[in-house]
Amino acid sequence: MIESRNNTLARALSAHDAGDLHNARLIYRNLLTADPCDAQVNFFLGLAMMQAREFAEAINSLGRALSIMPADAGAWNYLCLCQLELKNPAMAADAARASVICDEVSEDAHYNLGVALRAKNDHSGAIASLRKSAVLNPHAWKAFNNLGLSSKVLGDSVGGYSSLHKAVQSAPNEIGPLFNMGALLQDQGMLAPASQMYSAAVDLLTFDSIDSAHRGDLYRNLGIVLTTMGQSAEGRAWLAKSVCISPGAVLSLNNYGNSLKETLAATDAMTAYDRALTIDPCHAEAIWNKALLFLLMGDVTKGFSLYESRWDVAELFPSKRVFSMPRYQGHESVSDRHIFVYAEQGLGDTIQFSRFSRRLVERGARVTLEVHPPLVPLMRQSNIASHVVARGEPEPLADCQIPLMSLPAVWKLTESDLGMQAPYLYAHPDRIKKWGEIISREKGVLNIGVCWRGSDRYRADASRSFGPDRFARLASRQDVMLYSLHQSDQAEQGLLGSLGIASFDEDFDRNGVFLDSIAIFEHLDLVITSDTSIAHLAAAAGKPAWIVLALVPDWRWMLSRDNSPWYPTVRLFRQAVPGDWDGVFLQIERELDQLTGESG
Repeated sequence: MIESRNNTLARALSAHDAGDLHNARLIYRNLLTADPCDAQVNFFLGLAMMQAREFAEAINSLGRALSIMPADAGAWNYLCLCQLELKNPAMAADAARASVICDEVSEDAHYNLGVALRAKNDHSGAIASLRKSAVLNPHAWKAFNNLGLSSKVLGDSVGGYSSLHKAVQSAPNEIGPLFNMGALLQDQGMLAPASQMYSAAVDLLTFDSIDSAHRGDLYRNLGIVLTTMGQSAEGRAWLAKSVCISPGAVLSLNNYGNSLKETLAATDAMTAYDRALTIDPCHAEAIWNKALLFLLMGDVTKGFSLYESRWDVAELFPSKRVFSMPRYQGHESVSDRHIFVYAEQGLGDTIQFSRFSRRLVERGARVTLEVHPPLVPLMRQSNIASHVVARGEPEPLADCQIPLMSLPAVWKLTESDLGMQAPYLYAHPDRIKKWGEIISREKGVLNIGVCWRGSDRYRADASRSFGPDRFARLASRQDVMLYSLHQSDQAEQGLLGSLGIASFDEDFDRNGVFLDSIAIFEHLDLVITSDTSIAHLAAAAGKPAWIVLALVPDWRWMLSRDNSPWYPTVRLFRQAVPGDWDGVFLQIERELDQLTGESG
């Protein structure tokens, strides 16, 4: 009887090894008819059922095997894997812990426990288990891959990078670690190396690859990175592939819309956003991007209405402020009412929209305006509100509150309502006098302030900024004198000097942001700048400003126009094709020829 059982089991195992799961399972079941308590046969039947993806039946068979041989670490491991497949992470973790107890030096047991704990969102526990697995097998790329993912979730970007780097080194031909390293680098704003990781992963894809299930995610991320880097056409192509693979993927549709916008296919971009919103009507990013597109196209009423969706975009606002005071709705009288208005985004946004704080004051409101701490002196000396406070100070006891950039929406403003009737930011007379003693005036020479970059924390900074060398030809002219409006270190001051651009010492604008810049404007004939805070400062002060723009600029500058409804003294100089700063500066030179000819 024993020999017969062993021979029959050998036939079952032979079929099992050959991949004939159907016959293997039939033989295992026949053996169990004779002896239901045969632990070994129950184990192999459970394994075959798991391989056939019949996980519930596999769990039953493995459970019977473990009731007879509870110290079998392998059976506990397979039970863990089945529970993970059925989305039961707590039960999977229990099975993995039992496997660890049975075999403390089992690499698989520690690894599976780590995976189960990750599925439970216990990332600290997962890291501890995965580290033990990695110690037992330093070349186990899966452990390092999961270690990197859990470290990333916990905000440990250094640990995440270290672990994913080891995973990529251990398995350079595996798609998963390359994808995950790309995502980590992308989150950190390291776009060029992220694109390299994604491209390497794409090169490994085959039509029947297991990872092809994630092909759409890979194409989408590569497309997003390339689009953000200014390679809009390439990004658009990858995002189109992602949408073709996963036509119902809202993330892909939303980012495909972004890439279409960046290649000036505005109508198609709107269609992509609408398709995303048909699938998920509450998708905040798609609503917000649709708002930005309306604003870019000049439909400010629709744009600002949808722009309220920004509060649901986690990338912009991870948390929301909660107030006890009601929100200002826009239609009620503000006369003799105290309104708390708070800035929410960048310095340029605050400068641009602070005109609406002034309008509230003109309508009879008492306005407390909260701004970024560095802007407080400038806003106070410009009388932009009844009272100006810094973000972080106690909120006032006001009648109502509203975000600064929500005022156009609640007032339902149109394009004709945006403009400024007069300058609304002012320099202090003492600073004007101080800089008048430093900046000389020479007959027949235009004094021009220049600015070429904004904050590198801005996600699209690569497409809007350029180097100071772009001003070299202008600096070589005898009829202009260029002054840098940047705070520059000694190395950059040396570079500027070699280009013929004057720069100021380290005290420039350090004791109050823009206080020196706005005073210097009084001694300049023109400001030429990239799309950054200096552009808004000069324009809000009523000074002539030439703003150098990418092909697809930030929404506030709209499309296909050389002026701005926001600022009457602004002229816009736009790229004709992506990245063509040479063409823009040739146009600026021609305009300067005309300007200096007129002034001469």
